[in-house]
Amino acid sequence: QKQSSLDNDYLYNGKELQDEHNLGWMDYGARMYMSDIGRWGVVDPKTELVYHWTPYRYGYNNPIRFFDRDGMTEEERQKAVEWLRAYMKAHGKDAYAYTTNDCASTVAGAIKSTGNFGDLREGLGIRGFGNGVARIVSMARKIKKNEARMGDILTFKTTRKTHQGVDGEFDHIGMVTKVNVDEKGNVIGYRVIQTGTSGTREIDIDLNKDKDWIQLKGAWQWDTEEDNNIYQGPELEPVVITGERIERKERLPEGLDENYRRPGRTADQNYSPEFLKWWYSISEKK
Repeated sequence: QKQSSLDNDYLYNGKELQDEHNLGWMDYGARMYMSDIGRWGVVDPKTELVYHWTPYRYGYNNPIRFFDRDGMTEEERQKAVEWLRAYMKAHGKDAYAYTTNDCASTVAGAIKSTGNFGDLREGLGIRGFGNGVARIVSMARKIKKNEARMGDILTFKTTRKTHQGVDGEFDHIGMVTKVNVDEKGNVIGYRVIQTGTSGTREIDIDLNKDKDWIQLKGAWQWDTEEDNNIYQGPELEPVVITGERIERKERLPEGLDENYRRPGRTADQNYSPEFLKWWYSISEKK
């Protein structure tokens, strides 16, 4: 009989199915993807960039939002950090100037390089608007200070006289380039690229100790849209649901007593109720 169609092995995301030994792996070139569990079969080569996420992940467990093209790390965040590093190399010693080379315009430029925050001004993003830090975080989602990942943004209070936001929360901003952890894997701080009066440079932020000129006030996630979040309000108290257990009366096969024995059948006396229950249930199906 003539086959009317050809088998198609290029399935999820157009990747070729490798089904030898019924593995069901998808060939992404850099590594194999196990779509049944949503994980790679090998670790992320750049797992040190995000210590507190499993190195077997794909797209921070949100493949609709995040894209990992070559098996290295999530593309949007990596692109933003790479833009920052290139900017720091080219303009690291440039004079600090509000709206042209300040902390907000630098971070906005990194975010805009990924195609996000399209309604910011051209160039580095904030020019001419003022309150750049507040404008950036107004388009982001606040997270816990110890839950930031590579590419997230941090806001700080500084020692300057005029403060922005409640208790100076929006005085200064930078982007996380690396998460620092202790020997037990707990987050203890971050490596951050930021633009200050001495230019654009990379500094270390300790969660347990403030620097002499800045104090960490908030962490923000800019690449998670509102409709991707299940809940964005304050942390909720656990809800305990209780109820009475309903005892269901078991329906015995017809003609059996409570011990699953059939009256008049002496052989049933030699078997346990558990066995008889199984035996007669099989017999009924036949």
